[in-house]
Amino acid sequence: MTDAGLVVSDRFAFRSLGAVASLDDFGRYADPAFALGRSTFGHAESEEETVRHMCGDYVALATDLRNETVAGMTILSMSTAAESPQAQLRRHDHIKGDAAVAHLQGTVINPGVRGFGLYRELNRFRFEQILERRIGFVTTTTQNPKVERGVRSILDELVARDRIVSWTLETEVLPGFYGRLLAANQPDTAGTPFGHLDPDACSLLFGLHHLPDD
Repeated sequence: MTDAGLVVSDRFAFRSLGAVASLDDFGRYADPAFALGRSTFGHAESEEETVRHMCGDYVALATDLRNETVAGMTILSMSTAAESPQAQLRRHDHIKGDAAVAHLQGTVINPGVRGFGLYRELNRFRFEQILERRIGFVTTTTQNPKVERGVRSILDELVARDRIVSWTLETEVLPGFYGRLLAANQPDTAGTPFGHLDPDACSLLFGLHHLPDD
């Protein structure tokens, strides 16, 4: 990674934007990033909500090398367990209030570049941030079982590469959590623990067991 936070693959350029508090922090990519967010969630939320969901403590952006369009982005927020809105955290005595927690806010992929492994690469980006900070608990709330499968796959990869020792998962269905379907298309939840998550959601709590400090 260069000082500008740029990593280049055969197809995409990945830019680590760091903390993003407003659209201005996207720089020259503000308009196309906002358009991508609106194309994914705009039918279900206001423009203000879209901007809020695009902001976080760590944001990575992928652009298509063929045309410099925004191909995808991923957003991560961080807090302590006491500050986190995830109720699951407060049901465990071993999770102290000052424990560091990462929340997977969302990953958005341009439909035109799906099938090139971009979702997995952006997942790797945000988990590198989590490992760097040795965060032990990761949460997310979603209506799409692909999110759970994607995180499981990355965590299995981290175990195989000896980046973490092991991981755990606790799943909780939240009836009526969103009150609406967020994505433009209904995800396929057949045969999954998610059931029919419109307008419900599923809260996921991952525990990461890090390698001992050197």
